[in-house]
Amino acid sequence: MHSRYHRRPADLATSGQEVRLTLTIRRFYCHDPACARRTFAERLPGLLDHYAQRTCRLADAQVRTALALGATTAARLLPHLAMPTSATTLLRGIRKCTLPTGSKPIIFGVDDWALRKGRTYGTILVDLERRRPIDLLPDRSASTLAAWLPRDPQIQVVARDRSTEYARGTAMGAPDAVQIADRWHLLLNTRQMVERWLARVHPRLKLLPVAAPSSPSIRRVTPYPRAPSEMLARAAARGRWEAAYDDVRRRHAEGHSLRRINRETGLARATVRKYAFAASFPRNGMREPKPSMLDPYLGHLHGRLDEGC
Repeated sequence: MHSRYHRRPADLATSGQEVRLTLTIRRFYCHDPACARRTFAERLPGLLDHYAQRTCRLADAQVRTALALGATTAARLLPHLAMPTSATTLLRGIRKCTLPTGSKPIIFGVDDWALRKGRTYGTILVDLERRRPIDLLPDRSASTLAAWLPRDPQIQVVARDRSTEYARGTAMGAPDAVQIADRWHLLLNTRQMVERWLARVHPRLKLLPVAAPSSPSIRRVTPYPRAPSEMLARAAARGRWEAAYDDVRRRHAEGHSLRRINRETGLARATVRKYAFAASFPRNGMREPKPSMLDPYLGHLHGRLDEGC
């Protein structure tokens, strides 16, 4: 034996407290003259990896938490469980995990995904029976997809979007597979066809006679009366807007620019411009009330009111 040294790796928490082990590690001489390493230290397989600052079971518990929650969320939770670590460390642990091995996919989904929206796109491959991603491809070209598909020769159905690249790549890589469109793209196709049809027949639709109302109704010329609380809230809001109008007019009279008034008051630039050049507080004109679901029943309602109800 040559010497000893100490290691203090972190371990699983106990009773909500962080735990560190104090290990005395022995170092030995190597008497083999052909060995370039003069001394070597004993290993602790199953407990501690080379140069690790935490035990294997602590690392496993942290990575399992990150797999369930995500690295960033797990990094916020783990300090409360007395197992603190960083999101970067959790990501490294996730990348070292081996993917679960399962049965080969038969029904296969292909679509694009954005690494940077509007700039860089790739292809995502999904096992639609288990609703689980299988792989990510660096681009969305037919050659890349065709080179990947032979890895799973048992694929029978490929659900894809309307991309001609994916259609060509599937035909080259899995010629025996049936190509189908998924539900979302079927709905998209339906909507676009209806839009095209309506745009084509729109001139003829405008020539159709106006349908007469099924039952005559009383046409309202005044809005329905408002509740007292609503009238008070509307009056308070009007008072705030009048105060804002007076403030803008005062600042503009003092020589402030519209940009400065916009920055200091927080009002929209269009509102500042309208208030600055309006001789009086702008008032909304009287407008006809919009149609209401009560319109067909106005006759009945007025009759009930006349009866004293």
